[in-house]
Amino acid sequence: MEDVDDIAEEYMFPWMMALLETSGNYVGGGTLLSAELVITAQHLTDNRTKDQLIVRAGEWDFRTDSEQFRHVDASILLIVRHPEFNKNNGANNVALLFLRTPLTLTNHIKPICLLAKVTRLDYKRCNLSGWGKKTSNDKENMKVLKRVDLPVVQNNMCESIYRKYYGNEFNLDNSGAQAWSLVRTLAEDFCGLQDFPGVYTNVARFQSWINEKIMEFEPEPESKPLLLQKHSHTT
Repeated sequence: MEDVDDIAEEYMFPWMMALLETSGNYVGGGTLLSAELVITAQHLTDNRTKDQLIVRAGEWDFRTDSEQFRHVDASILLIVRHPEFNKNNGANNVALLFLRTPLTLTNHIKPICLLAKVTRLDYKRCNLSGWGKKTSNDKENMKVLKRVDLPVVQNNMCESIYRKYYGNEFNLDNSGAQAWSLVRTLAEDFCGLQDFPGVYTNVARFQSWINEKIMEFEPEPESKPLLLQKHSHTT
């Protein structure tokens, strides 16, 4: 059953993308960085090719097509995965999805504003959104876009909790930001456990890599400003 308190308002997160298999099965979330570029977690793309995935923009409720604006499905031209991804500790868990055709930007489909530099977020609060399973006991993903407000905790606190389950040799990579998660974690087995922090990639740490790949793979990059130099704040 859907928890009304957790439902995001329609068009509240217009940069929130759904990554789907071509069959329509939900894979995970992504974030729109420009009309033709989406960033997502690399592990979601593992063992899948660009032809096995699509990006859905403007989605809110998977149960209906009666939203004010319809969603748009976009095919993927290219998947660029970070070469130093480490699935054991979540390091560099990023992948870029270059879309075959740029999306038309509207009120319900628009890029996110990103931090212009790496900023410490310890003890601040953040908004998480997505359609994933709410707890590890759930058998199905949520149908309506969810919003969860969570505090960010220090890296060493998060690492000490993970070591209780993975041993003292576990080291959390500094490319992650930690939040007390009710939605999704680095370890899927612990998803939804109270007081177990989820680990989310700190995208600001990958500005140079993202800009490098934009220049390398986007057509005529010299005609556009670098993506992450256009934005100076986040919401």
